[in-house]
Parts: sequence; structure tokens; C-alpha cells
Amino acid sequence: MVDVCSWFDQTYSTYQADSTVQKLRGSGIERSSWPIHVQDMAAEGEKWEFATSGYFTMTSPSGQWDPTGLVKAKSIESLAILLQAQGITEFSVNIGGDIAYSDFLS
Repeated sequence: MVDVCSWFDQTYSTYQADSTVQKLRGSGIERSSWPIHVQDMAAEGEKWEFATSGYFTMTSPSGQWDPTGLVKAKSIESLAILLQAQGITEFSVNIGGDIAYSDFLS
């Protein structure tokens, strides 16, 4: 579990200077050169932004790319799948106030 959380944090944190997202923000690196999992997260965020007519956005108030809303949901989903795969049938996962419980994947 800790490995999964650490991977999401190391990859997508907007607070850790050495995270993948922090290294990419404002770097001028073309999106097509980003790691594929980061490209996929950006593409999914764009789908949500379109589907919600912009109510969901991956742009922070300061104008920087900020995937944290979607990342929280994806990390919760990943942890829920991992817990169920380990035979844990009753659980609650809370990341930054976003919550999933054991019926989440039912």
C-alpha cells in the first residue's frame, strides 16, 4: 500500500520539488515526451474538463497544470483494487478527503 501511495506522490505531487509533475511544469518539455502514464492522466483530465464544461479543470488558480483532483481519485481506485485483490472485503480509503469504501468497486 505504501509503495502505491509513494509512487503516486513521487509522480504527481505538486508539493515535492523532485516529483515528475514538478519537473514537467513549466519545463517546456512537449507533452508527447512526458512519461506515458502522465500523458494518460492529462488526457483523462481533458475528457473530464470537456464533459463538465470546464467545472472540472486541471489548471490551478495560478495557471499551472495541476492533476491532483484526478490523481486522488485514481490513487483511491488503485488502492481499493489492491485491497480487494488481497482478499480484504471491508475497507475505507481516504486521500485528501476523497473517500472510497468496500462497496466502491461492486
